[in-house]
Amino acid sequence: MKFWTKKENRTKLIVFLIRWWSIGAVYFFVGWGTNLGSYNHPLDFVLMLGIAIGLFLTFITHPVLRMLYNVNPGRYLDSTIMEKVSYRLRNVVASIAIVYLVTLIYQIINEGAIQLLGLSQETVFLPGEPILFATFYMIIYSLLIGLIENVKTRSKIE
Repeated sequence: MKFWTKKENRTKLIVFLIRWWSIGAVYFFVGWGTNLGSYNHPLDFVLMLGIAIGLFLTFITHPVLRMLYNVNPGRYLDSTIMEKVSYRLRNVVASIAIVYLVTLIYQIINEGAIQLLGLSQETVFLPGEPILFATFYMIIYSLLIGLIENVKTRSKIE
């Protein structure tokens, strides 16, 4: 219970869960609410889902987290228009890249299950769904943020 008694740990967990829920909700609406999930070519789905998640996080989730929990305070309100555009484009491009990596994870799992279990090639062993998609997304997101923070701290030391 010591984890929950520290306010910063509670805040990190709540922020993680809000991001996780946001990503799952966007996947639910785009993946199951549109015809993109049924296309044969996944590139359309990856691009549209990545753009939707990037825009949702940039314009809805991140401002809410900034106001509620002072997450990533930076100097966003004092920045120039070009800095804001750059910030938003980086979020969208990062979301597209993470969605692509999550798609690769699903593909590896499905192809591995087909090979291991001897299923037919048309079988989808693990279909996309919001909870698992958001979990994979947040794992990759957390690893990338940790890697970036590690590089930043190491570059300051040396």
